[in-house]
Amino acid sequence: MKRSYSYSMSPRQWIAASLLHWTGIKLPPLYRIMSSLCTFACFAAVAALLYAACSRRNVPASTVEYASIAILGALVVAQLSVLYARRAILRRGTFMMLPRTIHVDDDGITQESEVSRTFHSWAAYPRAEIKGDFVFLHLDGLNFHAIPLSAFESREEAAQLVALAGRPRNPQAAAAAAHDALPSTPTEAPVSAPALSSRWRAGARDFAIDALRLAFFRPLAENRPSASWIAFLGLVLVDIAIPALGAFASVGLNGEWSWYSAQSSLFHVPLLLAAAILAAAVLRRPDQVPRLLVAGVLISIVVDALWTIATVLHPSLMMTAMTTALGWVPSGWLALALAAHACRAVEPGLRRLVIVAAAIGVIAFPLANTYRDRAFWHEPYDPSAEGEGPGRLSPASEAPFYKQPALLAQELRSVRPGPAGRINVFFIGMAGYGEQDVFAKEVQSVAAIFRERFGSDGRTIRLINSNKTLLDVPIASATSLRAALRRMGEVMDKDRDVLVLYMTSHGSRDFHFSLSLGPFDFQTIDPAVVREALDESGIRNRVVIISACYSGGFVKALEGPDTLVMTASAPDRTSFGCSNDADWTYFGKAYFDEALRHTHSFVDAFAQAKPRIAQREAEAKADASNPQISAGANIVRMLAQLTDELDGHFQNVALATGSIAAVQAPDPYAEYVELMYSSDYLDELRQACEANMRLNGPEEGVAKYPGMFGGADKSRRHWYRITSAWARYGHELCSTTLDPHQVRTIYARKVHALMTQQDLAPALAFLHTQGGERWIQLEREASRQQQVEMVRQQAEVSSKLYRRYSDELETIKADYLKARK
Repeated sequence: MKRSYSYSMSPRQWIAASLLHWTGIKLPPLYRIMSSLCTFACFAAVAALLYAACSRRNVPASTVEYASIAILGALVVAQLSVLYARRAILRRGTFMMLPRTIHVDDDGITQESEVSRTFHSWAAYPRAEIKGDFVFLHLDGLNFHAIPLSAFESREEAAQLVALAGRPRNPQAAAAAAHDALPSTPTEAPVSAPALSSRWRAGARDFAIDALRLAFFRPLAENRPSASWIAFLGLVLVDIAIPALGAFASVGLNGEWSWYSAQSSLFHVPLLLAAAILAAAVLRRPDQVPRLLVAGVLISIVVDALWTIATVLHPSLMMTAMTTALGWVPSGWLALALAAHACRAVEPGLRRLVIVAAAIGVIAFPLANTYRDRAFWHEPYDPSAEGEGPGRLSPASEAPFYKQPALLAQELRSVRPGPAGRINVFFIGMAGYGEQDVFAKEVQSVAAIFRERFGSDGRTIRLINSNKTLLDVPIASATSLRAALRRMGEVMDKDRDVLVLYMTSHGSRDFHFSLSLGPFDFQTIDPAVVREALDESGIRNRVVIISACYSGGFVKALEGPDTLVMTASAPDRTSFGCSNDADWTYFGKAYFDEALRHTHSFVDAFAQAKPRIAQREAEAKADASNPQISAGANIVRMLAQLTDELDGHFQNVALATGSIAAVQAPDPYAEYVELMYSSDYLDELRQACEANMRLNGPEEGVAKYPGMFGGADKSRRHWYRITSAWARYGHELCSTTLDPHQVRTIYARKVHALMTQQDLAPALAFLHTQGGERWIQLEREASRQQQVEMVRQQAEVSSKLYRRYSDELETIKADYLKARK
């Protein structure tokens, strides 16, 4: 070992040495606490976004995606900004970059430069180490001397200097320390079983600490994590086991093992290896590939553990992630955390950007866009279940495969022309997305509304993608839509009849209407396809209603003088309400279920529905969908005439010549209905209905069944919410079932079918007399009292009958369980 060493450092070397030194400094407690709190706050915000996206609150997927990326990226940017700031500070000073010589003797080290001369005894250096390309002689927690390894003839010589620091000095001790610092031939000593167990526990503890620090963007000490092939294989097995354990927790003991998940479980390992190789190449440290690979597996373990816990606690999270931007969260987290770890070994600049880009491109993008079943443990497959009903059918099974063509042909043949001399409404309902039931349920409900209120029975076609209707209803596709429009065009009076086309599904930013029912690969439906199919059918009078995200992109392509177009959202907005357990989307509920049940005007219904949609979106704290409408002049006149006909304001009278003319005349049917069901009478019925609902309210229920609300009663603070919910339910039920327009419409249709005008004439003559008016009053009061009395009697006997029914169910259940054993 020499006594003198001369060296100089470039600005780049000094900055690199300082950054390496700072990464090893233990931060003050206050800074560590604040940094940890900030990290916790960032990930708490991510968790809040995940919860909001997976709960019943409607949060746009883009909001979750951008917010998650921004929060995770902020952590990386914060680290980079600190490093950039340190580098800028270091560039201002040049003192440590002057050429200098160190002299080593038994008492300590003397450093000389052209402007200074300093001496430090060996006791002044409590710690010395080789880190990176430098020998660090630490004076305290902040000050240090950095000597480039290039100043020494070999790394062993540098190790000798490190060994001298911090030891009591005399010639013999110095010689012994120098001798001890030299490498020697290792000798293996036997390791006892307790010592080996202790080493394994310490290694596992170190890996756990490293995994948490890496996953939460915290720096590691030099040469951590430790890398060996045994450790790598063990960590990979742990990573594979985590989703399998989550599946076992969800499925339980009745599951079965499946080796088909092995390929998916190991898919991320070669991606991590590729990312480690690229990062090591950028760092110009090929020896770091094993360490970076182990770091990636450690981060994957933490991410998989948290994601598995979230999916076990919230089972719908996985399906939500597959259909929204949430699928990017675990893969993006893994990529950014590994990139942040690799970036700490290189100065800020282009190389860091390359590392981050490589991690996202090699890890995040492939993992986020690939479906991986990593469970290993699945519910047992029961082949007989497919024959139990349409709810369990697969589109690829034999029965629907052969029956679907016949179903489409049957649905098309069922369409027949409407009565001459009036405007007939033809309806096509299309539910495109088969993985959520709300669209199928909505089309079925809308078809029923059009049959009831617009007389479209026999003039309705349903096209539905759903596993539950494969044996009953034809599937929705571009081909079936063209066939349906072509059939409607064949039977319609193209100059007089009106077609209503309703399409409901998900939508994309490029205005594609989603068609999904695995394993089918459907043709694309976009505005051009719909316009082309409508034009080919030759149908003139069109009402097109599209409920989907970004459906406003259809308006420009479909609008015209003979077309009314309505969409659930603007071209740049999403629509809401597409949850699997819902019966209606926000748009469908407001437009069809609430507005169109009370008016025959499509335009008026849209005006009524739009503020209701906005109110629901505001309550859900969602961005406004901004529904769109475009009405051509010709179709507006045609629909106004249709509304008048349906409201009973005009009668079509056939002239002797066979032509049709609209003649305004008193309608005896409307007069009779108004006398029998006046607004006052319907108000009385509605009030009686609400009174009867109060008789069967929560108070009565708890009196009969104390455990009805989980033990809650009037003494609990939740009781007000229970009674308020029941009051809203009763009011809405009575208001809907006794809606004046609906009641009159149904009653008028029955009167038309059962009575002729000759039957009505004497009845009207009597009802307009004083005796007739008195009879109406008494009849109404008798009817109201009858309803009240019937409900009271039902309430009296329902308790006894329900208890008997419950006892019978318990007996049947016991017999069933006994038979299973």
